[in-house]
Amino acid sequence: MGVEKNQDMSSSLRDLSVEEYVPPAYIVEAERHVSNIERLNAACVRETELAMDGLVDELERMVSGLSSSVSDTEAVEAKQKVEGMVKDTVSRVSKVTKALHSGVAKYGKHVDGDARSVDLAVVQKIFGVTVAPDGTGCLPREVMKELIVEHFYVTRDFECGDCLAEEAGVPNAEEIKKPYLELLRIENELKRHSLEDALAWVAVHEQQLQGGIGRRNRLGFLLHRLSFLDVLEREGRLKAIEYGKRHFREFYFGHASGLYALMGGMLFYGGESSSMDIDGQRAESHMIKERYRSIYGDQKEAMWEEVVEEFRKQYSRVMGKPLQSPLLVSVAAGSAVLPTLLKYAKVAEKTKSAGTFAQTSHELPVELPLPDEFYFHSTFACPVSKESNTPSDPPQMLPCGHCLNKSSIYRIAKSATRRFKCPYCPQETVMTECKDLHLF
Repeated sequence: MGVEKNQDMSSSLRDLSVEEYVPPAYIVEAERHVSNIERLNAACVRETELAMDGLVDELERMVSGLSSSVSDTEAVEAKQKVEGMVKDTVSRVSKVTKALHSGVAKYGKHVDGDARSVDLAVVQKIFGVTVAPDGTGCLPREVMKELIVEHFYVTRDFECGDCLAEEAGVPNAEEIKKPYLELLRIENELKRHSLEDALAWVAVHEQQLQGGIGRRNRLGFLLHRLSFLDVLEREGRLKAIEYGKRHFREFYFGHASGLYALMGGMLFYGGESSSMDIDGQRAESHMIKERYRSIYGDQKEAMWEEVVEEFRKQYSRVMGKPLQSPLLVSVAAGSAVLPTLLKYAKVAEKTKSAGTFAQTSHELPVELPLPDEFYFHSTFACPVSKESNTPSDPPQMLPCGHCLNKSSIYRIAKSATRRFKCPYCPQETVMTECKDLHLF
């Protein structure tokens, strides 16, 4: 999930320019309601504390004034007096609480009134979505419940997630929660510098972790690198070399440079002292010192942090779980583009073009720029047409190495067999020599 990304999206929500689609007078009125609620809440807390303290003091004085032998008449009088004090205290607290609830209700009506000012029928007609009278979308209610429950599990708030799942009746809540609990457990073990659980998980999911020659099980290499260093510190060079022979052979393709650094650094390792003799006669070269300091020097804690982050990414990928809350991402992205969509809806309604977009296009009619934290896949913009690639118009690479959208290449070539010159260099080619690019 991580936490930093969630913070970025939360900041995106805070940084929205709401004045673009909400009248300034509405914002001023909303701020007035909020200030009033804060004032009433402070008064409610203060008055409640005073009332309860007064009641406790009166009860203590009554108890201290009663003798060990109390007659029935005195007991009845004391009971009536206590009931009267409790009634007065409840009335005093209820008065300020009622004022607070009234302020909250007025603010809610103010917000609902602005929400209803958006013509949902126009939005539905233009963008082809189903909008219920209460403002809910086309997602089934059960799916929404699961999304909200999963949001709490992704953000590690398991207590709230369990409470909501029980009250909302989400039958598969335990199934949703299980992978997040396992991720949290192994992360905590890694933060305590324990590798056993993470190595066991990697062994079970070895096939899914293979990422090709260039990215061959990077998580496994990072874990075994730390385990190798641990063996070297505790048991010495010979045991570390034996460990390397058993586990590092499969990582040679893709991680050769890292293995070279590990093996080369052993020559400068301080043996039983578990420190690197890097400032003495054996390491005179500054280049050698800097090359191995990151592995055997003072950067080991950074290596543990790198392993935790890589494990989180690979676990989410293999288990098919999101790094960030899908609900948070959707709300943040929707809030960021809402002003533009509402403006378009108003223009479309005035120009009588509502409905044509939803019927004739699968793309949005306006550009909706989003911050970088909302991009989860690589995209390609053709330098000729300035348009992004689509499944029907994929990017292609010419033999010279320049890349264009397929439609741009066809417009330049005019025929699949006709030779044409690259628009960015003198090299000529034909469309059949162009290769599709696959972006991840």
